[in-house]
Amino acid sequence: MIDFYAKFGELGESRRLFDEMPKKNVVSWNALIGGYAKSGDMESAFYLFERMPEKSSVTWTEMIDGYSRQGKVAKARALFDAMPHSCTNVVNWTVMVNACATNGEMDQAEWLFGRMPKRNFFVWSSMMVGFCRSGNLKKARALFDRMPSHNLVNWNALISGYSQNGRPEAALALFIEMRNEGS
Repeated sequence: MIDFYAKFGELGESRRLFDEMPKKNVVSWNALIGGYAKSGDMESAFYLFERMPEKSSVTWTEMIDGYSRQGKVAKARALFDAMPHSCTNVVNWTVMVNACATNGEMDQAEWLFGRMPKRNFFVWSSMMVGFCRSGNLKKARALFDRMPSHNLVNWNALISGYSQNGRPEAALALFIEMRNEGS
């Protein structure tokens, strides 16, 4: 119910239920923290985060993502760096790289991407979109070419990047290349 109310923007009701719970677990804490983070109330999210007795990888990821959505990459990065190794996984690495790329901090995104122990298709696309937004189509294409495999999300990220940077011929050529590859 805490998560339900939070998803519908009823954070007051969500908090009331949380406060009335005699025994709180990591799921109830995460539901409320995630609700605050998604609504943009990072002050309340952080207040709970600091008081949470046991944090999971979900907790850390919600906080990193919440700060990222507000463009507060330094705060997101500070949390990422403070996260216990036992909580790190491909999801929170991806969220942190995406935070940097989305907010135009491509040097930091590249540095993190290079150190990721494991990558998923989303982080590859985040990097390509970040390069395209910064106008660096050469790096976006080089990254695409390094990918172990391509899916429609990755193809579309690069095709859109070329199109949005005034390169419709290159976008069309990529589309044809995608079709020829069978994607």
